[in-house]
Amino acid sequence: MKPILDVCCGGKMFYADKQNPNVLFCDKREFET
Repeated sequence: MKPILDVCCGGKMFYADKQNPNVLFCDKREFET
């Protein structure tokens, strides 16, 4: 389990270090294309 969760959808905007392996970046939005 990752100890840090970036809660801002998709853009990796919340956590400064976007390459940190301890951060879980996720986007659970659904959209139509």
